Amino acid sequence: MSGATESPLNAVLVFLGGWFTSFLFSGMLVSPDQMPLQLASLRYASPFFWAGRSIIRMELGSTTYSGAHDCATCPGGFQCDVDVPSASCYGHTGAQVLWSLNRSFSSAITTENTLIYDVMGLLAIGVVTRMTLFFVRWCQGRVGWRCAEYGSNIPDKAEHESA
Repeated sequence: MSGATESPLNAVLVFLGGWFTSFLFSGMLVSPDQMPLQLASLRYASPFFWAGRSIIRMELGSTTYSGAHDCATCPGGFQCDVDVPSASCYGHTGAQVLWSLNRSFSSAITTENTLIYDVMGLLAIGVVTRMTLFFVRWCQGRVGWRCAEYGSNIPDKAEHESA
């Protein structure tokens, strides 16, 4: 990032803006249903989208929780204990908790195992980022310009022909 700008402060501000935008449009904070289509598609370029789904599933999926018990006839397959408020009861097993959270955060939390797709998405983001940085460095060395000053070091066509 610092190779693309003259000021380290500008590099930090660009990074923070990109980080916040990535988190905001990842689907965890704002649902894609509530975003314009162009912004909703940004979640696929967000590492938070790809990593968040799998991290949440791995963290919650195989755990057993207290405060609820299994119930075959109840919605979601669980029933909250009497002493536990229903607002803080999400299920007895990890799958039930994921099912409950999926009702509120359907774009960010899924009951399906998406680990392979999420890893492939993160690898694709890493490859594209690495290729972009390689291209920026190549252009800086080959053409002699810095990305922040594009066009300032390239001579005009008239100057080039007169020389």
